[in-house]
Amino acid sequence: MKTFLRAERARLSGTAQILFLKLGILLAYVGGPLLVTDHLKPLLQAPLPFALAFAPFVLIIFGAWSLLFWNNDSWDRFCVYAGFVGLAAMAGMDLYAAHFFLRGGVYSEPGLIKFGMAIGALVTVFYLRLALRCLREKRTLLA
Repeated sequence: MKTFLRAERARLSGTAQILFLKLGILLAYVGGPLLVTDHLKPLLQAPLPFALAFAPFVLIIFGAWSLLFWNNDSWDRFCVYAGFVGLAAMAGMDLYAAHFFLRGGVYSEPGLIKFGMAIGALVTVFYLRLALRCLREKRTLLA
């Protein structure tokens, strides 16, 4: 019975971690990616700026989903590594936003962008911690 309870607690803990990560990923969009989207709107047609700024988040979400049901197969590793690429792209957009504000740029909602940048930094650290633990231990977060 104790083994079952321990396994159930670990499963819920892993599920909660992934849920926190997915919500954080969606909140991180209001950081640098939102600013990048707004800056690309005059240059590109309507859906393209959003798609370009949101594509890294799709990669991160696929990586998070693979972490939840980790089988240590080639598809899971590919998705986790694609999540790393998404994190790098998100960090680049957040750095662009930080550079924009440090240069004295004006935006209608600077607090929203800064909040999203902070959430993006937390998501990056959290995803890296979970992904490296799964890649190193070769087991799922649910076990």
